[in-house]
Amino acid sequence: MDDNSVDIIFLHHVVEHLWEVRPALTEAKRVLRQGGHVVIATPNLDSANRRKWGRWWRGYEAPRHLRLYTLSAMQDALRDTGFGIHLARCSARAAPAWDRESARASGTDNSSKLFGWWQEDRKVLRGNASLLAGNHDGDELLVVGKVI
Repeated sequence: MDDNSVDIIFLHHVVEHLWEVRPALTEAKRVLRQGGHVVIATPNLDSANRRKWGRWWRGYEAPRHLRLYTLSAMQDALRDTGFGIHLARCSARAAPAWDRESARASGTDNSSKLFGWWQEDRKVLRGNASLLAGNHDGDELLVVGKVI
């Protein structure tokens, strides 16, 4: 791609598959126009479900996931490669599904009943209202860097 040729780049569950994110961000910055954005969604190493499920947490996905990030680490990587931070938060969007997948991996999944998964999703979200507030406990990071 040519330098300064695109307005936005989406890295939706990509960076966790890379050994190092900075080369990818450097390339993104090269092709983005002034004021362009890179949008990153990736598992959150600080998530409540990671603490709850330990080695069974869905976000690990070894050997496919090579590196996981905290919110501050992802922001540091963006700043180190010359981006400003436009948005940085955690999302609970995937928390119910990741909780269910972690339970399945650990052998404790009890959602095999018809629509049991849906009831469990609602239970997880009700029981973790703090996840919906966008704090650091959500299973996914959503970070948007802006070319400055």
